[in-house]
Amino acid sequence: MVALAILSGYSPSMRRVARTLALALVSACVGGEARIEEPVAQCPEGQMSCAGICVDTKLDPNNCGACDRPCAEGFLCSVGACGTECLGGTTQCDDRCVDAMIDPNNCGGCGVVCAVNEVCKLGNCAVSCGDSLIVCNGSCVDIGTNAEHCGGCAQPCEEGEVCANGKCFAQSCRDLLQNDPSLGSGLYFIDPDGAEGEPPFEVSCNMSSDGGGWIELSLDQSQNLLMAQNSATNPWHKCADDASLHFGWISQGAVTADFEGNGEHIVALSYVNPVSEMIYTVEQLTALRALVTELSTTTRMVAVTGDDDNGDWQTTMMSGHEVYIKGASMSWVLLTPGEDGDCGGGSNWPLAGSNSAFYLWHTTAAGSDAQGSTVNSLAGLGIGDILPLEARLVVASGGGVAFGWEKRVFLVR
Repeated sequence: MVALAILSGYSPSMRRVARTLALALVSACVGGEARIEEPVAQCPEGQMSCAGICVDTKLDPNNCGACDRPCAEGFLCSVGACGTECLGGTTQCDDRCVDAMIDPNNCGGCGVVCAVNEVCKLGNCAVSCGDSLIVCNGSCVDIGTNAEHCGGCAQPCEEGEVCANGKCFAQSCRDLLQNDPSLGSGLYFIDPDGAEGEPPFEVSCNMSSDGGGWIELSLDQSQNLLMAQNSATNPWHKCADDASLHFGWISQGAVTADFEGNGEHIVALSYVNPVSEMIYTVEQLTALRALVTELSTTTRMVAVTGDDDNGDWQTTMMSGHEVYIKGASMSWVLLTPGEDGDCGGGSNWPLAGSNSAFYLWHTTAAGSDAQGSTVNSLAGLGIGDILPLEARLVVASGGGVAFGWEKRVFLVR
């Protein structure tokens, strides 16, 4: 009886080596003694031997994802998993999913078989692959972008990785951690939008906080926050409490105004890698925004107002102290939906016992919070608002507002 030993606990590169070795060595037990048999005949690139037959476990319904793992009746095998439809750009031919762009037996369509001396090139039978593609198991592939033949034939990327310039890259810090739980926090290259999008770029990954797998970012503006106020004598901190309470890296007295005087101030937001201090390009941020769905509860978005005037600016545009952001929806979202938190004006501030209005935003209502002179609950941020494109700070009379995150370095994934 032949037994296959499955190796685990290795890094992604070592697991790739282990998979290759597993195809070459087979152990058998004869007469009560174990011995190493001669290697089985090597299967074509992208296939493995299951019961002596070479199969593609990404597409074979009888060996889906691994040998002897059949799909139930009526289900198809696609990208190594059983399902009801063909995924990953594959096409259903009878009861199988095939890649008609490179499959020499279904080249360009079901049942289109290339001749013995031909290869399947971009869905057409051809005599050669040309200069930009190479032959892997009768298929013309781009080893610069093909995740199953990344950098060479039969050099697959790990699950969740993409192939760019012949190298495998995870799409996120979370994917990196899932593929190798031993990874520590640090700088890593990721490719959020795949080979056809923005080239891989470096991010700072936090692998330990709040479950790990987070991308670390900082606001590349001023003191990692934005503040607007009427004046130094009628400021954003006119209430009797600590206006910088939820900006954990800076004291109230150290915050300098980005804008003074009444008015509406719109700022295009920029973000930086807090470890390398490299500013992300617009294209890189677009790739990250398409990836990110979660903001850590440890680093929520913060809006502060010292005199919110019951949200008057959004209704009358004549008074109020409000903070808005514009995210993927390209609509302004009010972050300070409060009641009147008047703290006094002119030389009468601060009023004894008065409070600023603090709004701590997460993607869930449970993770969000409102404190001070304000309403008691928030609905939560939309996913498209986690990395806003712009902020709008309104100061329509005495007092002021501020915008940022709870910590100088905030976490998204």
